[in-house]
Amino acid sequence: MISPSPLDTILWFANIEEEIDPIDNVEALFERHKTGPEWDRLNSKDLAGYHAYMVLRDKVREWLDILIKGSTAKKKKVAREIVATIPDASKLARYIGQTGQVLEEFRLIGKPRLAIDSKGNLVISVDPIITGDHAVVLHAMLEIYINKLKIGRCPMCGKYFKRSPKFRVTCSVKCKRDRRIKKVYQSLKKWRMKQRKRLKRQGN
Repeated sequence: MISPSPLDTILWFANIEEEIDPIDNVEALFERHKTGPEWDRLNSKDLAGYHAYMVLRDKVREWLDILIKGSTAKKKKVAREIVATIPDASKLARYIGQTGQVLEEFRLIGKPRLAIDSKGNLVISVDPIITGDHAVVLHAMLEIYINKLKIGRCPMCGKYFKRSPKFRVTCSVKCKRDRRIKKVYQSLKKWRMKQRKRLKRQGN
């Protein structure tokens, strides 16, 4: 079984319709993506924490809506906003000198990795360090941009989903079937209206 990616989690998160509360188990679903030594946890007894989740959810929805139907300029603006925000959700790393003094501090978004690809080229990549809810969201958005994924919003149920060859317009088999039935009904309705108009003209 393939483990959910950060993108799978934020799509689920964006699709929570009502107010977010403990029964949604949001913290645990975010924390399963933890790759760092600790987790920036919200106080589960703090109602302000759940308000913060709703603010974060609204921001995720805003970004996804722009990716779905926004202009190229707006999509680039979202990308710049994500890149500018990532340091705030990253852990502070320190470069320590031989005598123990801190020579430099910087924000670490991941662990660098060197590899050789199939063509013999040197490839530098980063294994993300995810240590909080905000980091999950940002890395999920990066996943969309880096892998050039297409996100959609189902016209039948309103849910956000990752588009695929099987599901280009709707998010599920049920919604695909319901959309097909709706289109058949609309076509039949138009045909009946044309027939009534034709019969009315013939009667005149």
